[in-house]
Amino acid sequence: MRHFVQYHNPARMGSYVYKARDGFGISTDKPVDSLRGDRIWLVTRDGSPPRYRLCETFIVEEVDRLRSGAQRNQVFSRSGKAFLPPIPIDSASWFQALQRTTGNFAFGLQHIKSRAITAGLLRLATNIDGDGDTHRQQLRPIRSRHGAGLARQNTIGA
Repeated sequence: MRHFVQYHNPARMGSYVYKARDGFGISTDKPVDSLRGDRIWLVTRDGSPPRYRLCETFIVEEVDRLRSGAQRNQVFSRSGKAFLPPIPIDSASWFQALQRTTGNFAFGLQHIKSRAITAGLLRLATNIDGDGDTHRQQLRPIRSRHGAGLARQNTIGA
């Protein structure tokens, strides 16, 4: 399994809000066809002074491509883990390496090859009390002029 980090930019997309009934998903301009079975880690920034936070993680189950739009490649999952509230990560020992790998989160969806970073993310995900943090939803089928798909969380761009 590969690991990927996606940044939710609050300046362009508003504050991150997890919607429990909608499952998990992101949108990106990067190719997504090969991501089934890989893990996505979603990071955002908030507060003053700004703090980077881990919002959620999920394993990609479905991919979709809209006919147009800058962020038309999408990945979804029925299950995953939302961190409520999102976990501060900017003081983690591996955070500066994550910033370098992602170009300070400017490169969009990025494959994280560093074992130190993925181990740190996995440690965070497993050390959080699971009460209410793990969510499993059924995604409702949708049809649009773009074809069949799955209803999902808000489309979070790269």
